[in-house]
Amino acid sequence: MRILLVEDDHMLANTMLTMLRDEHHTVDWLDDGQQALNALTGEHFDLAVLDLTLPRVDGLDIVKKVRSQGIETPVIIL
Repeated sequence: MRILLVEDDHMLANTMLTMLRDEHHTVDWLDDGQQALNALTGEHFDLAVLDLTLPRVDGLDIVKKVRSQGIETPVIIL
């Protein structure tokens, strides 16, 4: 499974990366909302795990924008 992890707390992100990769998932990590929005609209992910509060674009706005473009990637917001 390819997962986009968007978390600006680097310590928490590293913990989550380790756990997800230990389960043999492919994980891309970003720490900025605009980068996440660009990634979700330009690439395919099986799941996105988003922090609610992110620099530049918050997690809820990311979901609203990708849904308005017809992108139905499952999302978990932390």
